[in-house]
Amino acid sequence: MRVPLALFLVFGSAFCQQDQRPLPEGVYRPGNGVTLPKLVSRSDPEYAEEARIAKLIGTFTVSFIVREDAKVRDVSAAAPLGLGLGEKAIEAVSSWRFKPGLKMVYPLRLP
Repeated sequence: MRVPLALFLVFGSAFCQQDQRPLPEGVYRPGNGVTLPKLVSRSDPEYAEEARIAKLIGTFTVSFIVREDAKVRDVSAAAPLGLGLGEKAIEAVSSWRFKPGLKMVYPLRLP
């Protein structure tokens, strides 16, 4: 049987990283019978005007939890670039929607 659950994800610029922070109860990392959520809809962040004027570019990590209802919660930027870019990325990721990941639940075998 498969049941929906919340997953903790950390996205980098070109790859996924595993964060080693303790997880809240009911939140799981992918692996060992836990599948990744699938991105259903997303919006790209707007470029902050202050960053555009300063010609600031860069890459940073955004972490978040995908809830059972496919919405995103607890969005944060690990090391924001400044000039509003982190805030714009958090705003965009907060609107993303997912098909939640699943956790395999194995039935008990009785003797």
